Amino acid sequence: MAEDSSELRAKALRDLHVEWLVKEAGITTAQANELIELIGMGNLPSLRREAFLLKKSL
Repeated sequence: MAEDSSELRAKALRDLHVEWLVKEAGITTAQANELIELIGMGNLPSLRREAFLLKKSL
């Protein structure tokens, strides 16, 4: 049961990060998920920077 709870918290945290990136930088949910997959959730400034660079390049 502890693993289930931990997995649910991790998913909820990832969802919050995705929502934040979508609102903050104006990228799509798919793009936000890909950035998190590449960079991880531990470095919000890097996620934000890359999201803005991605949006700017489109």
